[in-house]
Amino acid sequence: MPYEHFYSNVPWALGVTALSWPIMTRLDWAKLCTIIGVAVGATIPWDSYLIHNEIFSYNPSALFGYRILLVPVEDVFFVAFQTYNTGMLYVMLTRHLVFPSFLRQVSTIYRALGIIFLAAFTVAGMFCIWHGGRYTYLGFILAWACPILLLQWLLAGGFIVQLPVQMLLISVILPTLFLWAVDTFALQQGIWVIQGGTKLDWQIWGELDIEEALFFLLTNMMIVFGIAVSDFAIALTHGRLASSPGTINTPLSYNHVLHDFVRLPHTLNDDFVASIDESVCRLAISSQSMYIGSAMFQGPLRIDLIMLYSFCRIADDLVDEAGDRKSASDVLDQCTLELESRFTSKVDCVELGYSKYPELTQAIKNLPATRLRLEPLQCLLEGFRTDLRFDSESNSFPIHSEQDLDNYAYHVAGTVAASMIDLLVHHFPCYAHATNDTVRNETLAAAEMMGRALQLVNIARDIERDIAIGRVYIPTTWLKQEGITPVDVIRGQHTESVERMRERVLIKAQEYHDRSLPALASLPVELQGPLRAVIENYMEIGAALKRGHRSGSVKKLKLSLWRRLLVTYRAMMA
Repeated sequence: MPYEHFYSNVPWALGVTALSWPIMTRLDWAKLCTIIGVAVGATIPWDSYLIHNEIFSYNPSALFGYRILLVPVEDVFFVAFQTYNTGMLYVMLTRHLVFPSFLRQVSTIYRALGIIFLAAFTVAGMFCIWHGGRYTYLGFILAWACPILLLQWLLAGGFIVQLPVQMLLISVILPTLFLWAVDTFALQQGIWVIQGGTKLDWQIWGELDIEEALFFLLTNMMIVFGIAVSDFAIALTHGRLASSPGTINTPLSYNHVLHDFVRLPHTLNDDFVASIDESVCRLAISSQSMYIGSAMFQGPLRIDLIMLYSFCRIADDLVDEAGDRKSASDVLDQCTLELESRFTSKVDCVELGYSKYPELTQAIKNLPATRLRLEPLQCLLEGFRTDLRFDSESNSFPIHSEQDLDNYAYHVAGTVAASMIDLLVHHFPCYAHATNDTVRNETLAAAEMMGRALQLVNIARDIERDIAIGRVYIPTTWLKQEGITPVDVIRGQHTESVERMRERVLIKAQEYHDRSLPALASLPVELQGPLRAVIENYMEIGAALKRGHRSGSVKKLKLSLWRRLLVTYRAMMA
């Protein structure tokens, strides 16, 4: 379209590109380029026919003068920019979603209703064209857009109806309202005009005809649905790979995704999909920093990481929520038994229906055992056993020395970091961290140290929460230097000394962070940004504590959503 459309879309394009650039992947760019190509290819013949039949025309003074099959180049650029802008908005809004979790089978009623609805409007459009006159332009819009929407619905309707409605609505309505305003201005200026007698002459507001309003609504729906079809294909491939054993070569190519979409069934095991969904929900509620950070990882690696985090969360919660030490110890014994069975025989030792802890059994069953080692997970359980040794009544505080603190931080967090490296090795098998033993060992050691750093931040943040349940993770030797004991801390005495200890823990965390961070350079570029995002979200909590921020209660100190997004953006751009 003319200059005004071109100029109005460029700032939007620059804005969404600047916001989205750090989080965009090769698959994101591929699906955007695909939908732009399809949109331009589908629009030019339609536009050309309408111009040829003088259904609408342009003011020559508002054009460069170059045309493609009668269509002004400005109009071609407009279609490309509209598709790009709407597509980028959808990608931004859905970045945090784990698309394989939306692959459950849905009722055929939804699919049938969509087919009937779109088919009816297709027929209505054809009838309007046949009738002619003031229904002509409306008919051409419906007869052109609705069959494309129908095809998209046939391909991925069951997936689309499971996506969050608010994100779909924002992705469609926001750019639609923007383009309504821009088009109203263009019509008022006489830059282009719809031929009288071919339109209903009903205006939404100002000079905006109802046909134009419908055009922008339907085209934005086509863009969002088109990218959703690509996301459906990508989700199927990622889900299949995550549920398969062995090494996975990532990042995946778009050709690989399209080949699988054409060749393989469009379904996944419903139990596996349900497990992904439950794990995602658990992570989003219990560990927002990890959830935001995990959104930067892509594909089957993200699914593996979510399954790993979910297991850690469930085991930790079962231990913490056990009624007494005996019950908590039983949980750990059962967990040890099931882990050993899962990793040694690669089968489940307990049927889910007969498990004493079905949630734990399901989490262990979901672990990608062929891409993990048993040893780090066993060490994780040792960290949980340390928690059970706390008993303020008998003056039992197992963190006696700084070495005890280091060991505990390794057990509950360094082991998780080591498991992450195990997954990276299997997902990126051609890089130095997988092929070179020296680099791999250095990377593993750095990851374990970084895990310690993040756990120390957790300890500094949760001092009050731990005191409430009779635990003091500050080394007893440190407290003695202040002339106090863990029991004094439990009683709420010497708060100034406790604050100094908090600062000391944070200093130690920062030292570990700074020493281990350079090892990120040996990892694939695709992983460095996401890992920084996870790390820096945790370290920002430490920075907030240093600035004097406190939760004011036994609740966890949490960063605001906008603060976490800003930290993530900076980490991805670094």
